[in-house]
Amino acid sequence: RDMHELRLQETTAELEAESAALAAEEADEDGGEVSQPLSARDILLRAVGKMGAGIALCAVFSDPLVEALTNLSRATGVAPFVVGFVLTPLASNSSEFVSSLTFAARKKRKNMSLTLSQVYGAVTMNNTLVLGLFLVVVYLRKLEWVYSSEVTVIVAATLAVGALGVSRSTFKAAWALPALALYPLSLGGVYLLDSLLGWQ
Repeated sequence: RDMHELRLQETTAELEAESAALAAEEADEDGGEVSQPLSARDILLRAVGKMGAGIALCAVFSDPLVEALTNLSRATGVAPFVVGFVLTPLASNSSEFVSSLTFAARKKRKNMSLTLSQVYGAVTMNNTLVLGLFLVVVYLRKLEWVYSSEVTVIVAATLAVGALGVSRSTFKAAWALPALALYPLSLGGVYLLDSLLGWQ
């Protein structure tokens, strides 16, 4: 318990120090005064508020989105798999892509760290939270299980990226290619398991 409290205090101090450093950096760039850094409590309240707003938006727009994607698949003759695993991720992750490019364009160590944290956060949200919610819905609604290949590929890709992430604290640019290759490899893996092996 003491170790947990000590780690919590260290994390709180790190968050407050990072908030102060970001505020000072923004003031330097804008030529203005240093804004007051956020406390750990303010950061938590802001995060909870934004998460709640995001959940509310998802609840409102998820059903129409699924219907629109189904209609798109029917109208274009594109397989639902391609719409669900290629077009939808490109559209839903475009905001992270644009903001990551914006942070990375500043070419500072702190901004690169923030960019990588944002990417890892998006991966975590997409592959663990969403997958977990999906599995809960399948269980509660007693839906027929025909998702073994997709879930296996998602878990394998998540474990691969996670293993890479915990293995080192800095990455050379060459690591980007194997990480990016996981996306087409995952699509190929699902196709192989579904179409060629008939794995449901």
